[in-house]
Amino acid sequence: MWDRVEREYGFQPRIERFCAFEGPAAGATWRLDRALADELERIVRPALQAVTRPGERLAWLDWNHTCYDFDPHRVGGPGEPDWPGEAYPNGDYHLFLDHDLRFGTFGHPWEETLTVFGADLLAAVGGGLTALLGEPLRRTG
Repeated sequence: MWDRVEREYGFQPRIERFCAFEGPAAGATWRLDRALADELERIVRPALQAVTRPGERLAWLDWNHTCYDFDPHRVGGPGEPDWPGEAYPNGDYHLFLDHDLRFGTFGHPWEETLTVFGADLLAAVGGGLTALLGEPLRRTG
């Protein structure tokens, strides 16, 4: 998946300056606040479930660490495993992506931003993230 993200989105990981990430046309980027990380997850996770069908799998990518493939409808509930990761980047790039790369999130640890892309996911989180974090820094599409 990392190879596809690099190839299809122009992702160029760097630690000495902010990386390039050119997601699909519909996207928005918010400045993050560590104190609001839990609230961020309470917005992003249900939105990821809302834009996927039961049985549809997502990838969670954590730069240079173990990554996961999972069904967002079978995690986080009673008797289910925890979500495999967070949207909030805790020191490395964090991405939630569908396998067709139509929608997802991109957490940038050094810029301290979260980009959400894909029209359906953006519609599902946009109001909540703006209420939590303020107006987006950037919009595309």
